[in-house]
Amino acid sequence: MRPNLLIPHARRYWNVDHALKLAFLVCILLTSTSLAFSQKYFYYYNGEKQALELNTNYVYLVIPSNVSDSNQLKVLVDESVQVTKFDLDNSAKTMKSVAKFDNAPSEYWAELKLKNRMSADEYLQYLKELEKLDAIKNAAPYFTNKDGDKVGISQYFNVKLRTQDNYSRLSKMAEEFDAVIVGQNPFMPLWYTLKCKENAKNNALELANKFYETGVYEHAEPSLLLEGIAQDPNDPLYNDQWGLNNTGQYGGTVGVDINANNAWDITKGSGDVVVAVLDHGFEMNHPDLQGNTFGTGFNTGTGTSPAQVLGSHGTACAGIISASQDNNRGVSGVAPNSKIMSISNSLLSGPTTIQELANGINWAWQNGADIISNSWGHNSLVSGLIDNAITNALTNGRGGLGTIVVFSAGNSNNAVIYPASSNPDIIAVGASDDCGLRVDPTSGSSCMSWNSFQGSCFGAPLDVMAPGATISTTDRQGGTGYSTNDYTGGFGGTSAACPFVAGVAALILSVNPCLTHDEVEDIIEQTAQKVGGYTYSPTVGRPNGTWNNQMGYGLVDAEAAVQAAQQMLPSNGGFDIYAKDRPFDIGNEPNPDSGPMWISEDIWVRQNLDGGTSHQNPEFKIFSPNGVYVKIRNKSTVTSDCANLSLYFSKASTGLVWPNHWINYSLSGVLNGDKVNTVSIPPIAPGGTYTVEIPWYPPNPADFVNDIHHFCLLARIESPADPMFNELNGVGVSGNVRRNNNIVWKNVQVYDVNISNFSSLYVRGTEKGLNKIDLLFWDRGFEDKIEKPFFDRGGEINVKVDPEFFERIKEADLQEIKIIDQNTLHIASSKARISGIPVYGDETFSMHFAFGADVGEGEEVILDVLQQNTEKGTLEGGERFVITNTRKGYFNEASKLDVKKDNLVYPNPADSEIYLKYEVLSDDSEVEISIHNILDAQQSIKLYSGKMQRGERFEKYDIHKLKKGVYILQLKVGDKVTTERVVVE
Repeated sequence: MRPNLLIPHARRYWNVDHALKLAFLVCILLTSTSLAFSQKYFYYYNGEKQALELNTNYVYLVIPSNVSDSNQLKVLVDESVQVTKFDLDNSAKTMKSVAKFDNAPSEYWAELKLKNRMSADEYLQYLKELEKLDAIKNAAPYFTNKDGDKVGISQYFNVKLRTQDNYSRLSKMAEEFDAVIVGQNPFMPLWYTLKCKENAKNNALELANKFYETGVYEHAEPSLLLEGIAQDPNDPLYNDQWGLNNTGQYGGTVGVDINANNAWDITKGSGDVVVAVLDHGFEMNHPDLQGNTFGTGFNTGTGTSPAQVLGSHGTACAGIISASQDNNRGVSGVAPNSKIMSISNSLLSGPTTIQELANGINWAWQNGADIISNSWGHNSLVSGLIDNAITNALTNGRGGLGTIVVFSAGNSNNAVIYPASSNPDIIAVGASDDCGLRVDPTSGSSCMSWNSFQGSCFGAPLDVMAPGATISTTDRQGGTGYSTNDYTGGFGGTSAACPFVAGVAALILSVNPCLTHDEVEDIIEQTAQKVGGYTYSPTVGRPNGTWNNQMGYGLVDAEAAVQAAQQMLPSNGGFDIYAKDRPFDIGNEPNPDSGPMWISEDIWVRQNLDGGTSHQNPEFKIFSPNGVYVKIRNKSTVTSDCANLSLYFSKASTGLVWPNHWINYSLSGVLNGDKVNTVSIPPIAPGGTYTVEIPWYPPNPADFVNDIHHFCLLARIESPADPMFNELNGVGVSGNVRRNNNIVWKNVQVYDVNISNFSSLYVRGTEKGLNKIDLLFWDRGFEDKIEKPFFDRGGEINVKVDPEFFERIKEADLQEIKIIDQNTLHIASSKARISGIPVYGDETFSMHFAFGADVGEGEEVILDVLQQNTEKGTLEGGERFVITNTRKGYFNEASKLDVKKDNLVYPNPADSEIYLKYEVLSDDSEVEISIHNILDAQQSIKLYSGKMQRGERFEKYDIHKLKKGVYILQLKVGDKVTTERVVVE
């Protein structure tokens, strides 16, 4: 059956009377039908013919530059085809130019995957019809080699001269056969690349053979398009992972796998896609998982973070999804570049089991999970509470696009169990073996089964199958899991099958993050492989193709699913949405403004989800979130589509590196930076705006030893239709923000009502190796309306720095800065500057500030601490402090007490006792000393109360009864009060 090549409106734009150019190929292919496979199609390698067979599933196209995207090509050619590859042809840039080709017009190349199978005659006729279009400059066939690999031929072929004297012969022969010499290999000058002209009578395969058969040239070969050029992963147990690449290693059917290798040619996942594993919890420090963990997770049993490891099941599931690849360790996950979130539950029956599981689902989607993998279930669990949690995830997750919820079908060899059976929008996954059969120990199959007692559940709710027998994956370390080492080769059942499908969903979202949960499920079902010899038939209520009661839609196919997701990218690309870095930013890339990039007015915080438009300092709360708001603007003439906003937090610093300090960044065992969530951006009309709301629970200040106040927020607009502009990894984020209008950055201050006296920040190197930085203290703002700056109000700052950093500062150039004590600086001028501090790229130092100024009640003033590269003079980052009158009393009274802050408490942190050093200025002074927990004033000790005489004091106090945490020590002398933060270890 001949395919429908053209849709009517395509004919209005293109001349279909284009001269026939592939008739020669039809003749050639039809003249020798009785010849052997190896003699019909071939090319030469080292003088020997390399056999090829026609592959009618794919077509190679060359397209002029005015057809600039795959969606336009698809409309012009045939809506039923898939454009699996589309790219600009940059081949000429890879070689030494030849004058005749210098001004060649730019063009694209593409690969089509045809929907319908064709005979050779129908396929060649299809090529012929394609080449009638002015929109197609060349249409070439695909082949299969003797190893079964897909091989395409492009318009290029390569020729090696025997001597340079042969060049004139090459040039003449090229002209004779309608080819052009594109360029010379820059490393091997006897090699030249040639290209078939648009009106050539022969394709590249034929021309390469003709050139070789003259005997003039040492080599002549077509430039082939090959799949899977990359080597198999170097993970030692990869060869055991038949579910990813079935070579018959366990006696099964070669090729019965999820086609992971071919999918990885397109994508290996994305760090922007997060899969929650609701299970026993997985070992986040497992060497094959730790690079891909997201956040600290959640323990449903206690309702707190972090997640715990309560059994072995979760670690095995997590490895199937996202074990790291090419790290010379263990196994590879299905989506080895995606992130995994640990949600831990004992998976044992208990009084609150149902509530805990429902809470785990809700916590996952509310905290950034794009997909939830659930390898658990039981018919006795049936619960409206769990049903509602699943509905919440499907409805509200991913900013309204819906979190993808995947459940195992069950292992009772019976009907699909709950919750997989509860909601048609759940993807219910059964387990298949390496012959493509449902895992069923009662079937008598010689293929592998999970064990002799259990088999994969089946029936009406079943959607797809995935590998579920003898699965190699990660195991708990140290012999505490299923095996005596860190990996197991015997995981199985639908518990294993479920994370395979969750991993495929992660691959899908990595290429098209704007799909709804329904669309992801449809793709997985529509592209499933009809394996095992079962009869798949049209079934009522199953609209995504033929279905089978034992197998659902069939075995999940990662490659086909990813390709289908790519085809669903929106066709109206070319829009440009952005958020402002600074007040007068109009979205230019790069932003020509050289000022600070961390004060965006298009990102702000509210202490509640109230939609307010003015910025508030975020507040640490346990039961209700703060709201982060980001205004998105469309500067283009095209309505936006398919775009997400990802929000990240990091502990404040004058230097922050992307993505090092923003994704799963821990310091001293405490999470200092990670993604908050990703939400969908609805379509925005040209010139319009939209404000995105993202709930945020700021970290607990008690978790941090240093810098307990300041955080930075980074918002990234992500869209395949509006890509990032020159975003770099491993560099200071300030440069990315300046270069890219899709990224905005904001400093915020997290405060606790019991702590108002200290503000801190980190100083970090942002470039590899040793560099020198300057620190500036600026109170004039950047286009801010400031009536009276901080230093004009008599402002002064005491700064306490790390001892090692202090030694480096002493060797630097200090301007308008005094050293008043060990590790302590005094600043009272806007001209203050520390120049030439040596800092390595992987170093972090802390600075602690105490402010004093004449600030009236209700007023607030700003101070920016700027980090600048000494040699380049470029801003690397900075922090903004907001000083209110709550700080005035502390600073002035601390000064009157004559307390040297670095000596007040020692040691700090402490575990059993502390020493206090201070001075009392008058006789018979009433003195009170107390210490209390910053989160619980009931946790307090009164260390001293009574009168003291004038003089310096040095005293020891016992604090061993205090629990670990962060405390405030208060020293009151008469009506003068000072405080110090104390960390109890």
